[in-house]
Amino acid sequence: MEKSYTYYMLGMNIISEIELPGIVSTSLDYDLKIIISKFNMDTEKGKDYKTFYTMNENEFLCDIRNVAKYKISGGSLIEIDPYDQADMELIIVYLLGTCMGVLLVQKEMIALHGSAIVINRQAIIITGQCGAGKTTLSTALRLKGYNILSDDISPVMLLDSGQVMSAPAFPRQRVCHDTAVKLGIDTNFLQRACSEDLKYNIDISAEFLEHPVELFGIIQVIPGDVEDVALTELTGFEKINLIKSNIYCKEFYYRMDFKPSYFKKIINLARKIHAFRLVRPIGEFTVEKQINLLVNVIE
Repeated sequence: MEKSYTYYMLGMNIISEIELPGIVSTSLDYDLKIIISKFNMDTEKGKDYKTFYTMNENEFLCDIRNVAKYKISGGSLIEIDPYDQADMELIIVYLLGTCMGVLLVQKEMIALHGSAIVINRQAIIITGQCGAGKTTLSTALRLKGYNILSDDISPVMLLDSGQVMSAPAFPRQRVCHDTAVKLGIDTNFLQRACSEDLKYNIDISAEFLEHPVELFGIIQVIPGDVEDVALTELTGFEKINLIKSNIYCKEFYYRMDFKPSYFKKIINLARKIHAFRLVRPIGEFTVEKQINLLVNVIE
Protein backbone atom coordinates (compact mmCIF):
# COMPACT_ATOMS: atom_id res chain seq x y z
CA MET A 1 0.00 0.00 0.00
CA GLU A 2 1.33 3.44 -0.89
CA LYS A 3 -0.74 5.07 1.85
CA SER A 4 -2.84 3.37 4.46
CA TYR A 5 -5.04 4.21 7.44
CA THR A 6 -5.59 2.02 10.48
CA TYR A 7 -8.84 1.77 12.42
CA TYR A 8 -10.63 -0.14 15.15
CA MET A 9 -14.32 -0.51 14.38
CA LEU A 10 -17.04 -3.16 14.40
CA GLY A 11 -14.89 -5.31 16.70
CA MET A 12 -12.03 -5.47 14.16
CA ASN A 13 -8.62 -3.90 13.58
CA ILE A 14 -8.63 -2.63 9.99
CA ILE A 15 -5.99 -1.39 7.56
CA SER A 16 -7.44 0.58 4.64
CA GLU A 17 -6.35 2.43 1.52
CA ILE A 18 -9.44 4.64 1.96
CA GLU A 19 -9.74 7.18 4.75
CA LEU A 20 -12.78 6.38 6.89
CA PRO A 21 -14.65 8.04 9.78
CA GLY A 22 -13.41 5.77 12.55
CA ILE A 23 -11.27 5.13 15.60
CA VAL A 24 -7.52 5.09 14.93
CA SER A 25 -5.95 1.71 15.74
CA THR A 26 -2.39 1.14 16.95
CA SER A 27 -2.47 -2.63 16.47
CA LEU A 28 0.17 -4.36 14.35
CA ASP A 29 -2.19 -7.22 13.54
CA TYR A 30 -5.25 -6.63 11.37
CA ASP A 31 -8.46 -8.59 10.92
CA LEU A 32 -9.45 -6.83 7.69
CA LYS A 33 -7.68 -5.24 4.76
CA ILE A 34 -9.47 -2.76 2.44
CA ILE A 35 -7.77 -2.05 -0.90
CA ILE A 36 -8.44 -0.32 -4.22
CA SER A 37 -8.14 -2.98 -6.91
CA LYS A 38 -9.24 -3.63 -10.49
CA PHE A 39 -11.07 -6.93 -10.93
CA ASN A 40 -13.43 -8.56 -13.40
CA MET A 41 -17.05 -9.31 -12.59
CA ASP A 42 -19.56 -10.89 -14.95
CA THR A 43 -22.53 -8.54 -14.69
CA GLU A 44 -24.26 -9.50 -17.95
CA LYS A 45 -27.22 -11.03 -16.08
CA GLY A 46 -27.65 -7.88 -14.03
CA LYS A 47 -27.00 -5.28 -16.73
CA ASP A 48 -30.54 -3.90 -16.43
CA TYR A 49 -30.30 -3.38 -12.66
CA LYS A 50 -28.85 -0.49 -10.66
CA THR A 51 -27.38 -2.98 -8.18
CA PHE A 52 -26.26 -6.52 -8.96
CA TYR A 53 -24.56 -9.10 -6.75
CA THR A 54 -23.40 -12.69 -6.76
CA MET A 55 -22.24 -14.71 -3.78
CA ASN A 56 -21.16 -17.99 -2.27
CA GLU A 57 -20.00 -19.08 1.18
CA ASN A 58 -16.63 -17.29 1.07
CA GLU A 59 -17.00 -14.58 -1.57
CA PHE A 60 -19.45 -11.76 -2.25
CA LEU A 61 -19.29 -9.56 -5.37
CA CYS A 62 -21.49 -6.51 -5.78
CA ASP A 63 -21.79 -3.97 -8.59
CA ILE A 64 -23.32 -0.63 -7.59
CA ARG A 65 -23.74 1.16 -10.91
CA ASN A 66 -21.79 4.44 -11.22
CA VAL A 67 -20.36 3.94 -7.71
CA ALA A 68 -18.06 0.90 -7.42
CA LYS A 69 -17.69 -2.84 -7.62
CA TYR A 70 -16.91 -4.58 -4.34
CA LYS A 71 -15.41 -8.00 -3.66
CA ILE A 72 -15.51 -9.39 -0.11
CA SER A 73 -13.45 -12.51 0.47
CA GLY A 74 -13.09 -14.86 3.42
CA GLY A 75 -14.08 -12.32 6.03
CA SER A 76 -10.65 -10.68 5.78
CA LEU A 77 -10.40 -8.71 2.51
CA ILE A 78 -12.53 -6.06 0.78
CA GLU A 79 -11.50 -5.00 -2.73
CA ILE A 80 -13.04 -1.86 -4.23
CA ASP A 81 -13.05 -1.04 -7.95
CA PRO A 82 -14.53 2.50 -8.25
CA TYR A 83 -16.27 3.79 -11.35
CA ASP A 84 -14.75 6.84 -13.02
CA GLN A 85 -15.90 10.11 -11.42
CA ALA A 86 -17.62 8.21 -8.61
CA ASP A 87 -18.47 10.11 -5.41
CA MET A 88 -16.04 8.88 -2.71
CA GLU A 89 -18.58 9.63 0.03
CA LEU A 90 -21.07 7.31 -1.67
CA ILE A 91 -18.38 4.63 -2.09
CA ILE A 92 -17.83 4.79 1.69
CA VAL A 93 -21.58 4.61 2.41
CA TYR A 94 -21.83 1.20 0.69
CA LEU A 95 -18.50 0.06 2.16
CA LEU A 96 -19.56 0.80 5.75
CA GLY A 97 -23.06 -0.56 5.20
CA THR A 98 -23.71 -3.56 2.98
CA CYS A 99 -20.07 -4.61 2.61
CA MET A 100 -19.33 -4.58 6.33
CA GLY A 101 -22.58 -6.41 7.05
CA VAL A 102 -21.69 -9.22 4.62
CA LEU A 103 -18.11 -9.39 5.90
CA LEU A 104 -19.26 -9.79 9.51
CA VAL A 105 -21.51 -12.66 8.43
CA GLN A 106 -18.54 -14.28 6.65
CA LYS A 107 -16.62 -13.98 9.93
CA GLU A 108 -19.60 -15.53 11.77
CA MET A 109 -19.95 -12.38 13.87
CA ILE A 110 -23.49 -11.39 14.82
CA ALA A 111 -24.32 -7.85 13.72
CA LEU A 112 -27.78 -6.41 14.37
CA HIS A 113 -29.59 -3.75 12.37
CA GLY A 114 -29.96 -1.07 14.99
CA SER A 115 -28.29 1.60 17.12
CA ALA A 116 -26.40 0.80 20.32
CA ILE A 117 -26.88 3.30 23.16
CA VAL A 118 -25.17 3.13 26.59
CA ILE A 119 -27.42 3.56 29.64
CA ASN A 120 -26.17 2.97 33.18
CA ARG A 121 -22.87 1.57 31.81
CA GLN A 122 -24.71 -1.06 29.75
CA ALA A 123 -25.47 -1.13 26.03
CA ILE A 124 -28.94 -1.49 24.57
CA ILE A 125 -29.48 -2.10 20.84
CA ILE A 126 -32.58 -0.36 19.46
CA THR A 127 -34.08 -2.12 16.42
CA GLY A 128 -37.21 -1.79 14.32
CA GLN A 129 -38.52 -1.72 10.77
CA CYS A 130 -37.99 1.34 8.58
CA GLY A 131 -40.23 4.11 9.94
CA ALA A 132 -40.79 2.38 13.29
CA GLY A 133 -39.03 5.17 15.20
CA LYS A 134 -35.73 3.51 16.21
CA THR A 135 -33.59 6.36 14.86
CA THR A 136 -35.79 8.97 16.56
CA LEU A 137 -35.46 7.15 19.89
CA SER A 138 -31.69 6.59 19.64
CA THR A 139 -31.09 10.19 18.51
CA ALA A 140 -33.21 11.58 21.34
CA LEU A 141 -31.22 9.52 23.85
CA ARG A 142 -27.95 10.79 22.38
CA LEU A 143 -29.17 14.40 22.59
CA LYS A 144 -29.95 13.80 26.27
CA GLY A 145 -26.30 12.94 26.87
CA TYR A 146 -26.32 9.15 26.64
CA ASN A 147 -23.28 7.71 24.88
CA ILE A 148 -23.60 5.92 21.56
CA LEU A 149 -21.61 2.99 20.20
CA SER A 150 -23.11 2.52 16.77
CA ASP A 151 -25.77 3.63 14.35
CA ASP A 152 -27.56 1.24 11.97
CA ILE A 153 -25.07 -1.65 12.30
CA SER A 154 -24.30 -3.01 15.78
CA PRO A 155 -21.83 -5.92 16.09
CA VAL A 156 -22.07 -8.24 19.08
CA MET A 157 -19.07 -10.07 20.55
CA LEU A 158 -19.47 -13.24 22.64
CA LEU A 159 -16.33 -13.53 24.77
CA ASP A 160 -14.80 -16.73 26.12
CA SER A 161 -15.50 -15.38 29.61
CA GLY A 162 -19.23 -15.59 28.88
CA GLN A 163 -19.69 -11.83 28.61
CA VAL A 164 -21.61 -10.36 25.68
CA MET A 165 -20.21 -7.05 24.41
CA SER A 166 -21.56 -4.43 22.03
CA ALA A 167 -18.70 -3.20 19.81
CA PRO A 168 -18.27 0.40 18.60
CA ALA A 169 -18.82 1.12 14.89
CA PHE A 170 -17.91 4.63 13.68
CA PRO A 171 -18.69 8.15 14.97
CA ARG A 172 -21.37 9.01 12.44
CA GLN A 173 -25.14 8.92 12.59
CA ARG A 174 -27.60 9.21 9.70
CA VAL A 175 -30.80 11.06 10.52
CA CYS A 176 -33.77 11.69 8.24
CA HIS A 177 -35.21 15.19 7.83
CA ASP A 178 -38.45 14.44 9.73
CA THR A 179 -36.55 13.12 12.75
CA ALA A 180 -34.26 16.16 12.77
CA VAL A 181 -37.25 18.53 12.69
CA LYS A 182 -39.10 16.68 15.49
CA LEU A 183 -36.04 16.79 17.73
CA GLY A 184 -35.20 20.42 17.00
CA ILE A 185 -31.96 19.73 15.10
CA ASP A 186 -30.90 22.59 12.81
CA THR A 187 -30.36 20.95 9.40
CA ASN A 188 -28.78 24.08 7.87
CA PHE A 189 -25.37 23.06 9.18
CA LEU A 190 -25.62 19.32 8.50
CA GLN A 191 -23.97 17.42 5.66
CA ARG A 192 -26.38 15.73 3.26
CA ALA A 193 -25.87 11.99 3.19
CA CYS A 194 -25.23 10.53 -0.26
CA SER A 195 -28.65 8.98 -0.58
CA GLU A 196 -31.78 9.35 -2.67
CA ASP A 197 -33.61 10.00 0.61
CA LEU A 198 -33.45 13.30 2.48
CA LYS A 199 -31.00 12.26 5.18
CA TYR A 200 -28.08 13.92 6.94
CA ASN A 201 -24.75 12.73 8.32
CA ILE A 202 -24.13 13.87 11.89
CA ASP A 203 -20.71 13.79 13.55
CA ILE A 204 -21.31 12.08 16.91
CA SER A 205 -17.69 12.10 18.13
CA ALA A 206 -18.63 13.98 21.33
CA GLU A 207 -21.02 11.23 22.47
CA PHE A 208 -19.23 8.27 20.86
CA LEU A 209 -17.56 5.58 22.97
CA GLU A 210 -14.46 3.95 21.49
CA HIS A 211 -14.48 0.73 23.52
CA PRO A 212 -16.88 -2.24 23.76
CA VAL A 213 -19.60 -2.15 26.44
CA GLU A 214 -21.42 -5.08 28.01
CA LEU A 215 -24.75 -5.66 26.25
CA PHE A 216 -27.89 -5.53 28.40
CA GLY A 217 -30.31 -6.40 25.62
CA ILE A 218 -32.32 -5.53 22.53
CA ILE A 219 -35.35 -3.25 22.24
CA GLN A 220 -37.64 -3.61 19.21
CA VAL A 221 -39.69 -0.49 18.46
CA ILE A 222 -43.09 -1.11 16.83
CA PRO A 223 -45.83 1.42 15.97
CA GLY A 224 -49.21 0.01 16.91
CA ASP A 225 -52.89 0.74 17.41
CA VAL A 226 -52.48 1.46 21.13
CA GLU A 227 -53.39 4.38 23.37
CA ASP A 228 -50.09 4.58 25.24
CA VAL A 229 -46.49 3.37 25.08
CA ALA A 230 -46.04 -0.20 26.37
CA LEU A 231 -42.91 -2.26 27.05
CA THR A 232 -43.03 -6.07 27.13
CA GLU A 233 -40.17 -8.48 27.83
CA LEU A 234 -39.68 -11.34 25.35
CA THR A 235 -38.55 -14.86 26.21
CA GLY A 236 -37.77 -18.18 24.53
CA PHE A 237 -38.36 -18.45 20.79
CA GLU A 238 -39.65 -14.88 20.62
CA LYS A 239 -36.22 -13.67 21.70
CA ILE A 240 -34.40 -15.92 19.21
CA ASN A 241 -36.69 -14.81 16.37
CA LEU A 242 -36.13 -11.17 17.29
CA ILE A 243 -32.37 -11.63 16.90
CA LYS A 244 -32.69 -13.59 13.62
CA SER A 245 -35.10 -11.08 12.08
CA ASN A 246 -32.77 -8.16 12.89
CA ILE A 247 -29.49 -9.56 11.58
CA TYR A 248 -27.84 -6.83 9.51
CA CYS A 249 -28.15 -7.57 5.76
CA LYS A 250 -30.56 -10.40 6.56
CA GLU A 251 -31.46 -10.65 2.87
CA PHE A 252 -28.00 -12.23 2.39
CA TYR A 253 -28.23 -14.15 5.66
CA TYR A 254 -30.75 -16.58 4.16
CA ARG A 255 -28.79 -17.09 0.93
CA MET A 256 -25.41 -18.05 2.33
CA ASP A 257 -24.34 -21.48 3.51
CA PHE A 258 -24.00 -20.95 7.27
CA LYS A 259 -22.30 -23.33 9.62
CA PRO A 260 -24.31 -24.66 12.58
CA SER A 261 -21.90 -22.72 14.83
CA TYR A 262 -23.46 -19.45 13.63
CA PHE A 263 -26.93 -20.49 14.75
CA LYS A 264 -25.50 -21.73 18.05
CA LYS A 265 -24.14 -18.21 18.60
CA ILE A 266 -27.62 -16.76 18.06
CA ILE A 267 -29.12 -19.17 20.58
CA ASN A 268 -26.30 -18.49 23.05
CA LEU A 269 -26.80 -14.75 22.63
CA ALA A 270 -30.54 -15.12 23.31
CA ARG A 271 -29.78 -16.92 26.56
CA LYS A 272 -27.48 -14.19 27.85
CA ILE A 273 -29.33 -10.94 27.11
CA HIS A 274 -32.74 -9.36 27.67
CA ALA A 275 -35.16 -8.58 24.84
CA PHE A 276 -38.12 -6.21 24.86
CA ARG A 277 -40.86 -5.06 22.48
CA LEU A 278 -41.72 -1.37 22.78
CA VAL A 279 -45.05 -0.52 21.17
CA ARG A 280 -45.79 3.16 20.56
CA PRO A 281 -49.04 4.81 19.37
CA ILE A 282 -49.18 5.47 15.63
CA GLY A 283 -49.15 9.15 14.70
CA GLU A 284 -48.13 10.42 18.15
CA PHE A 285 -44.76 11.81 19.21
CA THR A 286 -44.15 9.86 22.42
CA VAL A 287 -40.35 9.73 22.52
CA GLU A 288 -40.13 11.10 26.09
CA LYS A 289 -42.39 8.32 27.39
CA GLN A 290 -40.36 5.76 25.45
CA ILE A 291 -37.13 7.03 27.01
CA ASN A 292 -38.59 6.93 30.54
CA LEU A 293 -39.71 3.31 30.15
CA LEU A 294 -36.41 2.27 28.61
CA VAL A 295 -34.20 3.99 31.18
CA ASN A 296 -36.28 2.68 34.10
CA VAL A 297 -36.06 -0.95 32.98
CA ILE A 298 -32.27 -0.76 32.63
CA GLU A 299 -31.47 1.29 35.73
